[in-house]
Amino acid sequence: MLIFYLCLDGEIGRHARLRIWRSKKHVGSNPILSTALWGPIGPRSTIGTSARSALGRARAAQKTFMPRIHQIINKPRKKKIISSKAPALKNSPQKKGVCMRVYTRSPKKPNSATRKVANILVRGGAAMGGAQHRTIGYIPGEGHTLQEHSVVLIRGGRVKDLPGVKYHLIGGVFDFKNINLRNKKRSKYGIKRPN
Repeated sequence: MLIFYLCLDGEIGRHARLRIWRSKKHVGSNPILSTALWGPIGPRSTIGTSARSALGRARAAQKTFMPRIHQIINKPRKKKIISSKAPALKNSPQKKGVCMRVYTRSPKKPNSATRKVANILVRGGAAMGGAQHRTIGYIPGEGHTLQEHSVVLIRGGRVKDLPGVKYHLIGGVFDFKNINLRNKKRSKYGIKRPN
């Protein structure tokens, strides 16, 4: 059974606000009670003013708004610029370079070792205007015969524990020959099949 208490709450604008306190039971589809509950000025709730405003703010936060046409004209959408992780390659799979210095570096914490690296001068082709790019390349494998002015081929691929090293040298090409003979992973290190 529904128990309603009706009271007239003064005139606001041209409408008289009808406030309804009701029990926890649902009004249902009764047209008279529904009209009395909704009234000419929209739905009324039994919750407090502060709680009602908090509910409105929560609903507004869930909405997604589309931009207007003039907003897009005045401030167009910008394309996301994706920078290359291997700029010296100039969108090529590999590049030829010359070793300027061969030395060792220690990795960052928590690793401890002596990593072999080389300063490499990569030259762009005629299409690039002969631009030069200095970079650092990692020398993989155990043992090498690289020295200053050795010609090498580099590929993209960073070394996690060496900051600034974004390239790997490709073994078995040009002057980069691995000393150790390997029976496994030979293609990765450029070792020919033993006789």
